[in-house]
Formats: sequence, C-alpha cells, structure tokens
Amino acid sequence: MSRNANRRQIARQRAQKLRRMEYLAPEIVDYLRRAYTGRDLRSAVIAHCLECMRAHQGLVTLCSVYECPFWEYRLEGAAGKAAGTTTRRKSK
Repeated sequence: MSRNANRRQIARQRAQKLRRMEYLAPEIVDYLRRAYTGRDLRSAVIAHCLECMRAHQGLVTLCSVYECPFWEYRLEGAAGKAAGTTTRRKSK
C-alpha cells in the first residue's frame, strides 16, 4: 500500500470514528479532532481516557488500569477536564 493510500485510509477511519463519537459521546469529539492534528498530545490523552471510560469523567479519576501508558497523565477532577489539563501522578 502506498503512503498516500495509507493516509487516505487513516483519514477515512478517523472520519468514521468522529461520526460515531458525535452520536455516542459528543463531549469527546473536540478532543479527538485536536488529537488528530498530531500537534496536541494533551487532547490525545484526554480523548483516550474519556473514550476508555465511556465518556464518564468521574471514572477517569478512579481508573485502575495501571498498565495503561497514560495512567500517570489522566485527568484529575472536573476542573482538569474543563481546563483541558492532565495531572501526572507519582509512581509508587
């Protein structure tokens, strides 16, 4: 598969995911759009965590999937989501 064909396929998959998320979890869509630009890592982490927890912000702070590479950077409380920030946790 050529590089351009691969990019087109990725663009189609991302567009499908955005359409699906607009219906299932509209609060995640803006984070996904920013993450898909490749320039906003924070939005990528936020989108991943919210998608993993079915867009339930309260569950993100209670996440116990310690093997997740984003666990230390997940959202911290309602203020974190509103401000678009993440909090790094100290490892034990």
